[in-house]
Amino acid sequence: MPDDRLLHARLGYSRKVNALDHLGYRVWTQYMLSADDFGVMAWSPAKVKGDNLALQRESEDAIGAALDVIAGTGLVVLFEHQGQTFACSESWQDYQKIRYPRVSYLPSPPADILAKLSRKTRGLFTKHSARKRGPSSTSGRANYRLTANGKRLTANAPEGEPEGEASSDAGRQDDAKKPPSEKQETVAHYCDLFKARYGETPVIAAKDAGTLGRLVTTHGGSVVRERLKLWFDDLDPFAATAGHGVGAFVATWNKTTALLARQNGRETAANPASALSPNARKTLEAGKRYLQDRDASTDKMPF
Repeated sequence: MPDDRLLHARLGYSRKVNALDHLGYRVWTQYMLSADDFGVMAWSPAKVKGDNLALQRESEDAIGAALDVIAGTGLVVLFEHQGQTFACSESWQDYQKIRYPRVSYLPSPPADILAKLSRKTRGLFTKHSARKRGPSSTSGRANYRLTANGKRLTANAPEGEPEGEASSDAGRQDDAKKPPSEKQETVAHYCDLFKARYGETPVIAAKDAGTLGRLVTTHGGSVVRERLKLWFDDLDPFAATAGHGVGAFVATWNKTTALLARQNGRETAANPASALSPNARKTLEAGKRYLQDRDASTDKMPF
């Protein structure tokens, strides 16, 4: 199979593709070029940057944010294998039409991910298999490729049904499917809320995904997702005018915090000092003592 990859004209009208910014689109097309003939690629900024000279000029954070956006839009499906994240495409074979896939030692998706793929793409994983050469082969059969659970997919097996024994108990534990990262889950949550309100998938730039990722790192994913839900439900004219963009969400973070405090009965307007950090409270108390000492020394002056 040659290195050619096909792009269909209908992609120009795809909501998922058009939700990407310029960098995200370039990273997505590089995924198709870097993936093996089954559409599998190690999902990491290092892989994408290593295969594209132009993307090498971008930062790791920018590429990582673009990868999160691509995964959040559903253009690829992620799965884990031995602690590493890989990606595949649900409709890979529908567009690429691979007839003779080359040998690949990248893992196949586990059964639950295979079930989400299109019929033609599932057939690609079972009709053609990687060939292991040499005496180290673990099977007498010529054609097979390893799946993400350590079992074999053979040319004679039904679609999506693995054959053979698992490699080891430790391998099965390492290959257990892991949930999406907090950052990816938060980006997907933002997309869902936006689509529920406006009826269309939002366009998320890599910097927007990076901003949400930094909020997750600072405050935690559950906190950010809770604030996003409250922010979309609130009838704030500023947020509506700004189209509920990520920048507007950051700009109104403190307002959303105050709104959440009022809803939960945690507002501390009667005692604002209690809402300060310990260092801020110490500074406030020191200022009060200074003013008290100054007033006392003024009262003792003879004039």
